[in-house]
Amino acid sequence: MSRVILGWSFGAVFLQLSAGAVYAAFARQLGASEAVFGLLAGMNPLMAFLQIPAARLVETGIAPRTMMLCAGLSSRLLWVLAAMLPLLHHVFPALVPRPAMLPVFIGCVLLSSVAQAFASPAFFAWMSALIPDRIGPIFWARRSQVGTIVAIFAVLIGGGIADHAGWFKAQTQGEWTPLLTYSALLTVAACCGVLDIAVFLGVREPPREAKPQHSSPFWASLREPLRQRAVRNYLLFTTFAMIGFASSGPLLWLFCLEFLQFDKTQTGFLLTICPLLGVALSARWWGRIAKSYGTRPMMRFASVGMLVVPICWLFALPENKIGLAIVLFFSGIMFCAYEISNLNFITRACPHLPRPTLTALFSICAGTTFALTSWGAGVAVEKLAFWHFEVAGMHFVNYHLLFAVSLVPRLVNAVFLAPRLEDPDASGTRNAMEELGANLAAVFGTRFTRLFQARGE
Repeated sequence: MSRVILGWSFGAVFLQLSAGAVYAAFARQLGASEAVFGLLAGMNPLMAFLQIPAARLVETGIAPRTMMLCAGLSSRLLWVLAAMLPLLHHVFPALVPRPAMLPVFIGCVLLSSVAQAFASPAFFAWMSALIPDRIGPIFWARRSQVGTIVAIFAVLIGGGIADHAGWFKAQTQGEWTPLLTYSALLTVAACCGVLDIAVFLGVREPPREAKPQHSSPFWASLREPLRQRAVRNYLLFTTFAMIGFASSGPLLWLFCLEFLQFDKTQTGFLLTICPLLGVALSARWWGRIAKSYGTRPMMRFASVGMLVVPICWLFALPENKIGLAIVLFFSGIMFCAYEISNLNFITRACPHLPRPTLTALFSICAGTTFALTSWGAGVAVEKLAFWHFEVAGMHFVNYHLLFAVSLVPRLVNAVFLAPRLEDPDASGTRNAMEELGANLAAVFGTRFTRLFQARGE
């Protein structure tokens, strides 16, 4: 489990740089429009439907460790090639022509997403067997915390280097362009992604039960989880959550870089570091809450808290960086509760169901919804480029329409769907909140009392 956490520290570098401000600038330099950018953001989630055949392979006897390592390494090595395309064009112009870079990049991301789809069910099946039930929430919280701390440094360093791309160009008399700087940064990130998977070579696979002699037909294996009301409710909740995230999330990078005119370090700080700080500071706390009270109260509380985020972006101004940072820090705390609850539910809910198939089912639901919404949002922004108006001195553009739309599915989740989630081992939401409030009041009350006593003395 220590190696799993170590691997995620490399994976966090890859994840943040390959989906952050550096990546957004890189895609724009390659010529990606808003619609193409939304398509790229949804490429990996869209390939989740391939997790069904991957799950079937795991259930019929293929070792999860073998599948995860082979598919994971293939996925990350393809990303190395995708990131190096401008560098290869710089050295071998005839080998990688400039007009071909964007189509080849899209193709590499597509193939990488296909390989990643085969790695995900194997990973969850492996972790379900490796991690004891009694420490599951604490383990996921610690993994999230370590990865978050590493990601903060990666975003700061990567954003700082990217912001000085013009300096590198000036020092080389235009020979080293900003695109090459972004390419070099993403290549380093992709190599960290390879290390993330390579670390798992030292992780053992627990002894497996006897191989199943019979496996239910393909469609029957999908229908079986859908007969469970808990699974159906969570799938519906996941669908609305992904609509809320994807309708604005991927395009926030372009909104900050091009509309609010933030540099890459500021954009990375707001969109990555502030939420990650919220995750890092609250992960262990949420892990203990999940262990004591279950995941349902956490999910309900997080659903209500996430309503603040789209409202914040509706009224975002370039001079309100501090307010944005505070709201995004709070969003990280809420997202941490959501993520730990999600991981705990996928690995522990309905233990009588095959874990790879259940994991694949949720991934397909989340991935397809995210991909279609992200692509649709990109097309909408591109088609509505003419739309803008001013109210009370505030300038509203096409991006603000997306933020308003993203508030609707979040509201549906918070009011109607989150209360329907099932967790037999969870405490009542009201009781959990009352006990937590009392505990927090006792802890902080004692600390403030000691502070006043010390001042008096």
